[in-house]
Amino acid sequence: MFATVNTISEPENFWGKLKYNLLPPPVRAERIQTQEGSGFVKLTVPIIRGKIYWSNVRAAAGDAAGIMLLPGNIHAHREVNLSAFESERFLSLVCVNSFLKLLSLLPQKELLQECAVIDFSASLQEKLKPLPRFARTIKIITARPDKYNGFTRFCMEEYGTAVRVSEHIACAFDAPVVLFAKRAAVPTAFSRNTLVFAGCADNLFTSKLMLPEGVCLPECYLKLLPPGIAPLPFAAALYELSGVASLSNSVCPAFRQGNIILSYKDALEKLS
Repeated sequence: MFATVNTISEPENFWGKLKYNLLPPPVRAERIQTQEGSGFVKLTVPIIRGKIYWSNVRAAAGDAAGIMLLPGNIHAHREVNLSAFESERFLSLVCVNSFLKLLSLLPQKELLQECAVIDFSASLQEKLKPLPRFARTIKIITARPDKYNGFTRFCMEEYGTAVRVSEHIACAFDAPVVLFAKRAAVPTAFSRNTLVFAGCADNLFTSKLMLPEGVCLPECYLKLLPPGIAPLPFAAALYELSGVASLSNSVCPAFRQGNIILSYKDALEKLS
């Protein structure tokens, strides 16, 4: 369960402003039910004389007070003790899904010569099953190589694709295409010729880094998106905190390379 915060301010006219400050409106909490999962709490929070009374916000949020999604221009005071919601799991799924969608747009019979996947926790085997359709050779970098035994057999038996599994990340440094869906724990640098698709830019050093730009929300959840809240953290909170399992197949609408936004067509040209 989580809460979202939408703020309201005093009216422009004199009497409305006077009433607003003398008898300020309370924090309004509305429980929003979703098609699946536990939903979330939508908070409408008044800004009174330039201030948000966070104790009132927490009280109105109830069980959802631990994690709140705030508009970009609002920051909770430290003493309020709100947990910042950072999603790695959902963002990594969006990265993998979007990467595979991009590869599915390759011209028929055109395959990547080699693709490396960095998955230290060995949690992506099922998601990666479409990958051998698009690559002649796959390198898997993982701290748990035994977990990829089934994937290796599947790739060879179903597609004749060779898979090399290694615990050493250096094996991926010179690969032409790398998928690094989860956050890099330590600084990691790649060849200047390597195109890296990553969920997060932290600790990655490469001149050709491709990141998901946002997320495609289904219409039923887009209608529920509160003003000021970005779609990506909202979708991540629905998936991770409210149990909206169908969002595990989410993709991004575009990619970002530096300050440039790339469509799937543009990103496909980078693979050539």
